[in-house]
Amino acid sequence: MTDQQQLVIPAKGEKESAPAPTSPASAGSSRGASSAAASAGTPINLNTATLTDLQQLTGIGAKKAQKIIDYRTEHGNFKTVRDLTQVAGFGEKTVARLEPQLTVG
Repeated sequence: MTDQQQLVIPAKGEKESAPAPTSPASAGSSRGASSAAASAGTPINLNTATLTDLQQLTGIGAKKAQKIIDYRTEHGNFKTVRDLTQVAGFGEKTVARLEPQLTVG
C-alpha cells in the first residue's frame, strides 16, 4: 500500500467493483471519477467543493465536510489552504495531510 491509497471493501451482498482506476480518464462511474481525480493529483477547490466532493478527501466524513462548508458560508472563501486550520476540528497536522489534495483557486 502507498500513502493515500484507498482500499475499497464491498459491503455484504454488494457486488465487487473493478479495481480503482489509476487515472481519471479510466474512471467508470462518477463516484470513481471524483475519487480517482482526488487521488490522481487533481486537487479539490475548498471554495467551490460540495459536501460530496469534500468527503472524497482522505479522513473527511460528512460532519467535517459540513464544518468546512459552514465556515465558508459564514466567513467567505478561503484565501489559502492553511486557512482550514480556522475550522473547528482541523489542526496543523490534519491540514498538512490534506494540503496536497486541496486548492483555493
